[in-house]
Amino acid sequence: MKPFSFIPTCPVAVPVVLPSTAPLPDYLSRTQHPRSVSIRPVRSSEFTSSSSAFLGGQRRSWRLAHLNRTSSSFLRFDALRIESIVAPDATKTRSPQETYELLKKELSKPEFHADSKEMFDLYAENMVYEDASTRVEGREKFRKMVVELGDVFPNITLDLLDIKLIPDNKVIKARWTMSFAFGSMKWFPTLWVTGVTDYILNDQGLIQSHLDRWDSVPVRNSPLLGFGDMLAATVPYVFMKTADVEQPKYLVVRRFKGFEVRQYEPYVLAEVPLAEDQVDRTRGRSAFQSLAGYIFGNNARQEKMAMTAPVITTRPDLADTTARSMAFVMESKFGLAELPQPVDGALQLKRQDKERVAVIKFRGNADKGTVRRKLDELLAGLKREGIQVDGNKWRLAQYNDPSTAWWERTNEVFVPVVLSDHIQ
Repeated sequence: MKPFSFIPTCPVAVPVVLPSTAPLPDYLSRTQHPRSVSIRPVRSSEFTSSSSAFLGGQRRSWRLAHLNRTSSSFLRFDALRIESIVAPDATKTRSPQETYELLKKELSKPEFHADSKEMFDLYAENMVYEDASTRVEGREKFRKMVVELGDVFPNITLDLLDIKLIPDNKVIKARWTMSFAFGSMKWFPTLWVTGVTDYILNDQGLIQSHLDRWDSVPVRNSPLLGFGDMLAATVPYVFMKTADVEQPKYLVVRRFKGFEVRQYEPYVLAEVPLAEDQVDRTRGRSAFQSLAGYIFGNNARQEKMAMTAPVITTRPDLADTTARSMAFVMESKFGLAELPQPVDGALQLKRQDKERVAVIKFRGNADKGTVRRKLDELLAGLKREGIQVDGNKWRLAQYNDPSTAWWERTNEVFVPVVLSDHIQ
């Protein structure tokens, strides 16, 4: 039988399994990523004139052609059988702008898809991925890592905050926030990871390097620091409870060591001032009773409303720990104009606009000394990260009823901040 050579019907990048003496075809050696097809020599009795492979979920046919005359630039066997085929990078040339638009579209999707073909098609086959804890080489290994992550965390969210193309350097920068919930393990806190990614493009416009920088870890590819950060962000808060009621919606836009910055959507408050001429416990009990009376029917329509969390007390000055008002968050189904008017003249309804607040969480009793220490920790963290405080007011949020055991109680200190997501 005359020798055969493998002639693809369109350009492919081929890694061949060959005897060490066999020459690599000149055409194949010129391809950028020679590892996408696996072929093997077979006996003539096994040979068929065509072979099929699955490519991107569709069946494609690749011919094996006879040559009457061969050159040393081609592999010479009785036949070659295609074992597997992966789409060639050489056929995917895009401009940086095209890649930017496609990447922005993928990152802006409302749901996170761990195995998105459209996303992985943007990457070069020999790409490199790095974050604070991990380094992965190769698109297929990267894809498998992301798929496995989706299996462990069935409720992953990804929110794109900003994205920018730097065409001269062939770099796309993106600021994002991700959350990882442990499915049925509701007692385990949600993990938030925030940061900036550098997507470095090759000459074909494909992503050659995917480099994540977490806000909470200053380095990449350090398993000790990366996994230590994830443990520090979750384990201390295991078994801390919040009342199983509606809470204001927010997105964590930064997570740093020891604290986070949240963006809250607008919500409505029922608020009562705290009398200054009474001791703290008496002031708090009187204000709580007034607020509870309002949602339980002591209002102009005698309408009952659901309890929510947290209970918020506000301090007017960062130097003062004495609360000046107490507030309940109203159910989100009510706008300010839709709530029944209070009959207690001291109670006011007010809208809290969208805002960003730095938050530090702690367990146990919210006595003055503990709250002061946590506020100081938060202010020191903001100074360390160069984040500007917005005004002097700050708040204490408490999420549990008085019957909750002290070690299950969840408390948070809020400080409004000024923080932009814009990538410089």
